[in-house]
Amino acid sequence: MSKVIFITGTDTGVGKTFFSTILIKALSAAGNQVGVMKPVESGCGTELCPTDAVALKNASKSSLEIEKICPYRFKEALSPLAASKIDNVEIDIDKILKNFEEIKNENDFTVIEGAGGLSVPLTKDKTMADLALLTGAEVIIVSANRLGTINHTLLTLKYAESKGLKVTGVVLNNITNAGDESSPHNLWELKQLKVPIIKELPHLEGGELNNYSLESILEVLT
Repeated sequence: MSKVIFITGTDTGVGKTFFSTILIKALSAAGNQVGVMKPVESGCGTELCPTDAVALKNASKSSLEIEKICPYRFKEALSPLAASKIDNVEIDIDKILKNFEEIKNENDFTVIEGAGGLSVPLTKDKTMADLALLTGAEVIIVSANRLGTINHTLLTLKYAESKGLKVTGVVLNNITNAGDESSPHNLWELKQLKVPIIKELPHLEGGELNNYSLESILEVLT
């Protein structure tokens, strides 16, 4: 049976796709068959090119068509609910789950990347957290190592708990090389607050990615 991992963020632009591709490659290198999904991607422009979903597909070397991996793609960089309204498209949760079940059944791991954070509206009555719950996924939270991350991380953890989600842990991502005045202190402070940190990711240039080791993450997930 496939283990399902749902990657969410404390905010947009915190490195969900970056971390997801590292995780997918690490799981694949450990001998696992890895399926991927980006159920909804907005900000795809007029060509409806889902760059995040394509990155996941490439990392997993999946032969699936992008429409299966990312069934809903929208032009504007808005929440799925708002973007779908503008494009006059109704998001069908059952369609997403059908694709998900097909992918899950063919793989050891299925990595799903959400859109934004857990409380982002997917439909009028469902959030990204609800989707994670429906897939039976364990959640990994990606948090940017910058000012504000303490509050964002704690609120995300509390919301996940309120929805009944199992959180495997938090990845603190250095999204820039310089950081800010809080960056050297955030990891220590989060640990003092008993936040389950899986890993702190250094700021990496593209060439370094293939040599980066994630043994500690694999120990948690396998």
